[in-house]
Amino acid sequence: MTTWREQAACNDSTVDPEWFFPELPGLAGNKAKAICNGCEVRKQCLDAALWQSVCGIWGGTTKSERVAMRRELGMPLVSGWSARTERSRWEQQYYELRELGYSDFDVIRKLGVKPQSLMRQLNRYGIKASQDLIDLVQEQKRSS
Repeated sequence: MTTWREQAACNDSTVDPEWFFPELPGLAGNKAKAICNGCEVRKQCLDAALWQSVCGIWGGTTKSERVAMRRELGMPLVSGWSARTERSRWEQQYYELRELGYSDFDVIRKLGVKPQSLMRQLNRYGIKASQDLIDLVQEQKRSS
């Protein structure tokens, strides 16, 4: 199975990687953006770049354009510890909601997941679930 990176138009041997990391804005960046515009995996590339701290042209955008997009979308700016650990999208969403004061029950509604699914994900990432969520999952297991 090939990954989106392997399918990317910029992965072609005729494409100069320097175009995607221009030191100064201009022609090189424009060439990269033109390649991105015709790429079948542009959306996946842009999504990855929005959730990670990367330099250069990704998904047809510059780093400064992605920072502006993050602000417009209400996403946290990716830097420091979170960028180095490259959290998964799910984990990032969970932390964002919790930081906004949402309870585990609110997170269940917002993410549209079942309590058991949230519990599995929390366990997967080593995140301690609230006692209310633990009780709810245990209660649902007993009743089923």
